Amino acid sequence: MRDFLLFLENRDRFAVGLFRQFSIEETPSKVIIITPTLEHKRWVLEYIKARLSDYGKEIFVKSKEEEEREDIKDGIQPKFSFENFVVGKSNELAYRVCFEVASNPGSYSPLFIYGGVG
Repeated sequence: MRDFLLFLENRDRFAVGLFRQFSIEETPSKVIIITPTLEHKRWVLEYIKARLSDYGKEIFVKSKEEEEREDIKDGIQPKFSFENFVVGKSNELAYRVCFEVASNPGSYSPLFIYGGVG
């Protein structure tokens, strides 16, 4: 991290203050900059393209927002699947309807289930 920031300081002292708020990992062959938002990532990519193309190491920029989105993937939690669902007399119809809807996306929309609790 130190080499990258020293290089940057020689180029643009103002930018050093901005880059210090990002997480920067540096290896002998590359620099990885992790920004908090996608907007920061876009700014860093434009800045690198305009001013740091001759740094000498590959510079990668990631966003924490992207990492969080990758973790979420499709939003399905494995413990809440049809394979783990316990079917009984009271919920058999709801199970079959939901399974049919999930098996044929777009055929039935929207599905609204209403009932009491318990």
